[in-house]
Amino acid sequence: MSATIPTSTEPIWYKQYAGIESISGYTPGGYHPVDIGDVYHKRYRVLNKLGHGAFATFWLVKDLQSFPRRFLSLKIAIANAKHIAREIQIVFDDFEIKGPNGTHQCIISELCGPDIQYLHKGNVLLYSSKVAHCQSTKELLQYFERSYTVPITRVDKKPFVPSPHFPKRLTHPACSYMDEVFVSTADPSWIHIKICD
Repeated sequence: MSATIPTSTEPIWYKQYAGIESISGYTPGGYHPVDIGDVYHKRYRVLNKLGHGAFATFWLVKDLQSFPRRFLSLKIAIANAKHIAREIQIVFDDFEIKGPNGTHQCIISELCGPDIQYLHKGNVLLYSSKVAHCQSTKELLQYFERSYTVPITRVDKKPFVPSPHFPKRLTHPACSYMDEVFVSTADPSWIHIKICD
């Protein structure tokens, strides 16, 4: 599968990876380019990608100003979003960032995930107080695989020309170890279900 970005002369087609948002969404009005390690609002360091939707990308972040350190979720809306849904999660912070694709609304909320795909596709998330109260990145990553990145590749095999509109590489969302087996054997007092929009 591939995605296209029109240019003044002819469209450029890019390789589309399963589970990763289309590169065609990285245009003015679209997604904000994010790379692992980026820091937003001078306090939230990006550790992992949690996922994406049609109107936002979602990232696992560490709050660099809290003590003990908190791990949270960062939602970055596309620049053309009229408003950003706050779902039913607790919102800890909200702010805007300006980037090459426009101004993006951001929400920092509690860390939830993954969606319970075997019950319902999307919008049903697991929340674990045990995961939310991890004290170190190493401890937290026991519950999440590391995200991995893939190169931005043109279908015509011509070299990719970097653009400020694109991330340096595309990031595949981290998988969570909170799967069906983990949930079925977990202490029910620390696994909760949240519904989001």
